[in-house]
Amino acid sequence: MQTQQSVKVLIVDDHPMVRGALSQAFAGFNPPIELLEAATPEKGLNIVVSRPDIDVVLLDLGYGDINGSEWIPRFMATNPTIPVVIFTGSTEAAELKRVIDMGVAGVIPKTHTPQEFVRAIEWVMGGRSYFPFEVTALVREAEQRLLETPLSPRQEVILGLLKKGLSNKEIGRELGISELTVKKHLVDLYGRIGVKNRTQAAQFLR
Repeated sequence: MQTQQSVKVLIVDDHPMVRGALSQAFAGFNPPIELLEAATPEKGLNIVVSRPDIDVVLLDLGYGDINGSEWIPRFMATNPTIPVVIFTGSTEAAELKRVIDMGVAGVIPKTHTPQEFVRAIEWVMGGRSYFPFEVTALVREAEQRLLETPLSPRQEVILGLLKKGLSNKEIGRELGISELTVKKHLVDLYGRIGVKNRTQAAQFLR
């Protein structure tokens, strides 16, 4: 009788309890799951280098001062054949749009049940992308709000300068307006697309 080959899944998350819960979720998976664990993206990347036979990387986004999204290109460049799936509790439209644009194979909300989580992995293992409604809806709603209330010409210019990395003070100097006026324009922009700061706004509208 031929032994069924296992699916090798690398879980990258800094919370042991989360990794343990995911391990339980995969119990009884058919074909069987071989789980590899890493507490940081750096350690996870080292495992990918040493284990090119990994089938899926599950990458969390939050590690204190480390933004997991910054590691997505590194995982993809190290082994482009391994799909990277994000699992996150984030509801920030800009952050979700950013990782989707990076080319991840899926985004799994941490609100998913164990059964939904397993189905998502099965979906990705079948060569498909997994972006559930609650993820795509957040991004689409933010994009729709922007379409329904277009930016003013002044806001368009401010946004262009923001993308170039100019500070509020530098933007004000460039346009001959006060720093406070720049801030008011940006706050209005943040509200329209559902982001919290200038970095997220630039990412969302990139």
